[in-house]
Amino acid sequence: MSLEAIFSVLQSHSGLIINNAHKLFMESIIKERLESLGMSIDDYAEYVNANQEELKLLTDEAAINETYFFREEQQFDFLKEHFFPARLNERLSLWSAACSTGEEALSLYALARHCGLQADVYASDIDTGALAKLKAGVYVQNSLRVDGKKYAPLLNLLGTKEQDKLTVAEETLKAIKIFYYSLSSPELPPFPNESVDLIFIRNVFIYFSPQMRHNILAKLSKSLKTGGLLFLSVNEIASIDCTPDMLLEKEHTGTVYYLKKRAAVSSPAFSLLPKAETSRIASTQERISAPPPPQEVKKPQLSPPPRSKKDEGLETFYANFSAALEKHDVAQAEKILGDMYFPPHNMEFKYYFLGLLATEKQQGAEAADCFTKSTLLNKEFWPAWFQLGMIQRQEQNEKALQAFSSCAKAIESYVQNGKTCYNFLISQFSPEYFLLLCRNYTGRQG
Repeated sequence: MSLEAIFSVLQSHSGLIINNAHKLFMESIIKERLESLGMSIDDYAEYVNANQEELKLLTDEAAINETYFFREEQQFDFLKEHFFPARLNERLSLWSAACSTGEEALSLYALARHCGLQADVYASDIDTGALAKLKAGVYVQNSLRVDGKKYAPLLNLLGTKEQDKLTVAEETLKAIKIFYYSLSSPELPPFPNESVDLIFIRNVFIYFSPQMRHNILAKLSKSLKTGGLLFLSVNEIASIDCTPDMLLEKEHTGTVYYLKKRAAVSSPAFSLLPKAETSRIASTQERISAPPPPQEVKKPQLSPPPRSKKDEGLETFYANFSAALEKHDVAQAEKILGDMYFPPHNMEFKYYFLGLLATEKQQGAEAADCFTKSTLLNKEFWPAWFQLGMIQRQEQNEKALQAFSSCAKAIESYVQNGKTCYNFLISQFSPEYFLLLCRNYTGRQG
């Protein structure tokens, strides 16, 4: 038996993957438990496997409870300015699916009230200790940060605010439906299918395997109404893949990205639409009820330059290569990459794709080396800078900051000059979205 055996038990129970800095933290917790119980590591591993209370204690420790009111403020801006005003005559169902100590659920409740909405707010988590803090309803200054501070006045709708302490009113806590739920459980959440308007599940997917993420998204999709939205962290959504059966599609308003539940349409005409066009299509009901858009006088725009055969070849290659990676078919991806010829002036792309392949194979050092070579060949190749930052962010914060700073600088020039040559590498996202991520990672505000 070993620490890895204990981590394996934790993963099978909660779906949480223990790695990197998280592993060091959990090792310290386990050592404290060994000293407290007077057990060897082998005896403790067997004890955890057989004792539900001890397993629950470790699970609570493994669940990271970093949260605060109105976190990722721009997402609440979107709700206030777009989502909620369109639904003033409806009673909404809002679910914070990994609520931790409750600040997220309470933020949704306060904003809904402020917007004059009738809303049922649900809050669930795997950490029973965090849920207990939500039920107690007492929050201190750490629960309010600079991000989200403009919504601080809405906290008065929740209870009593005195200096650096918020005490949530009993009637507010009764209005929040609080329950234990493990996202990794095979059980569906306690909602009728297609009954939830909005789901927040932010800053938790980094602790799950790709397969577990897929399983969780599939379950959440079943709970969402057609036209309902699912919000992940701004840092997570770019790495999330949705299969067609989930009926979830990435959309955005400005730089706020989310997943939207579309209607199940069997018409072949729908499936023939280009992927970029699907983000503009609302559900059938929304299209019928929406008033016709006002006529606008559009300024003439310059047409983008025609694509060269070189561009078309790279795009076709990348479509096939990324499809293999999405299926985690490394052998097929290697074959596709091996069959592709990269002329000398395109070698930054070759190293970029080698980096993606190494990332899929969980070879972090090799991936970082490939992305570095790509940026050395072309310092303006911002997708490589971004991938390098994401790799280095796991272990080396200072190097990651440098990579994200270089990425932001390259994107700013890219956008300013109206370039689109790398857009085929970023799916439905925009360069401005990745610029926002880089600014978030480096602490720049704009």
